[in-house]
Amino acid sequence: MANDRSTPDGDTPVERVAISGAALAALLQAVNSSLGDCDGVLFGHVERNTTSTMVDEDVGPQTSHDSTAIVTGHFCSGGLASFYDTTGRIDAAKLAQMVGDRESRGGDVPIGWFVGRRESSMRPSMRESTVTANLRNTQFSVPEDAPVSPTLNSSNGLLGEESDLNRKDLKPIGIPHSSPCLFFLFTESSDTNSIHTHEYRAFQYRTKPRGVGCFEIRSVKIVNIGPAFRGLYDSFAPVAPFPWFSMTSASDEGDGGSVRELEALYRTMLRKLDVLAKQVCEGNEAIFEQELANSKLRMALQSAGKR
Repeated sequence: MANDRSTPDGDTPVERVAISGAALAALLQAVNSSLGDCDGVLFGHVERNTTSTMVDEDVGPQTSHDSTAIVTGHFCSGGLASFYDTTGRIDAAKLAQMVGDRESRGGDVPIGWFVGRRESSMRPSMRESTVTANLRNTQFSVPEDAPVSPTLNSSNGLLGEESDLNRKDLKPIGIPHSSPCLFFLFTESSDTNSIHTHEYRAFQYRTKPRGVGCFEIRSVKIVNIGPAFRGLYDSFAPVAPFPWFSMTSASDEGDGGSVRELEALYRTMLRKLDVLAKQVCEGNEAIFEQELANSKLRMALQSAGKR
């Protein structure tokens, strides 16, 4: 059996969606820790498996092909409408901010998006359908030196010129045409016995021949630890929310520049801790004075009552 990450068409149906236990746990934790409903971007790739089976010597081997969409990471915004407006129109600048850091660190490309809701049905809403259709049918490009100033390019020509796609100073963002467009829906519900139920469902958005898009439910395979799944865990690339240290000074001045940068960061942290410690001391003194004043007031009231 051979594995290949490429796929000729993003609308080609995938047989299943696979996600490692670590990636699914991180995704559920991000959704459940949000203050309310939230959304975000999914990252991953597609593996096409070719299986050859020897049935008869005269007939020869028979080959079968299947595709698996593998989710390797996510970016959770903590709220709704993080990269789109109320009408479902994509804000390419916000989308570039969400996906740019991961791609620059060697992670997988966007493969879809997700929404986490509470006490709701397990089917996409009209707005979610519009957002998914715009992600599937619209290409986004940003200048190499200005990732937050995007240029929209649509196949219908309404959002930009098709010639912009061939400019060398632009880099594409968003879901590639060769990748499927996935949509994950998470819900949380509780009953009178305080039992919380978490559900999730995966969809693939596909465009029919007449240009009408639809959601198709896909089974989700949770990959466990084992030798057969080691490759999937190796592809898991978490993205930390903290910025990376700039290595410009280190490359120009050697290790001394990096050390000085860390020392400056440490001194700044100590100054902030000193300010916080002073604020805590002042707060404790104010509380002590207030308690002393309250105690004197209670004693005065008790003395007045005895008289």
